[in-house]
Amino acid sequence: MERNTVVIGQLIRNKRLEKRIGVRELSRDIGVSPSYISQLEKGVYKKPSDEVLLNIFNVLNFEEKYKSVFGLSDSHTETKEDQIKNNELKRILIEKLIDQMENMDTSEIELYALFFQGYRDVMVKIIEIEKKANDRAKTIHSIREYVDFLYNKHVVNRLSRLFD
Repeated sequence: MERNTVVIGQLIRNKRLEKRIGVRELSRDIGVSPSYISQLEKGVYKKPSDEVLLNIFNVLNFEEKYKSVFGLSDSHTETKEDQIKNNELKRILIEKLIDQMENMDTSEIELYALFFQGYRDVMVKIIEIEKKANDRAKTIHSIREYVDFLYNKHVVNRLSRLFD
C-alpha cells in the first residue's frame, strides 16, 4: 500500500498538538531525533519505517480507523501471544545473564554496568548497523574497531585527568 506521507505528517502533527506533546518529547518516546519527527510531519520522509509509524501510532493513541492511512496492517500490532513470547524471551535472557554473572565477582559486574550505562547509545547504534548490514564480517570488524577506539579514547581521557 502506498503511503501519503503528507497526510500522515499532518495527522501526526495534529494529534501531537491535540495531546500537547512537544516534538522532543515525542521523539524521545519513539526513539528518533526531533528533526526526524519535524521532517516526518512536513512530509519530507517519503518512506518512514513501519516500526517508527507503529510506535507513533501507539504513543499518540490513534484510533484503529487510521491504521490503513498509516499503511499498517493488523499484523503490525502486537498480540497477547506476541507479548507472552516477548516475556518468555526476556525471562530466558535474564536467566542467561544471571548464569554468566554468577561466575563474576562484584567489581567485574560493576565494570560491565558502568560500561553499558556509558555506551548505551553506542550499543543501540551497533545493533542498528548489524540489522542493516549485508556483509556481516565487515560490519563486525568495523564495530570492533569502533568499540576499541571508544574504549581507548575513554582510557586516555581518564589517564589524562589522573595526571593533570
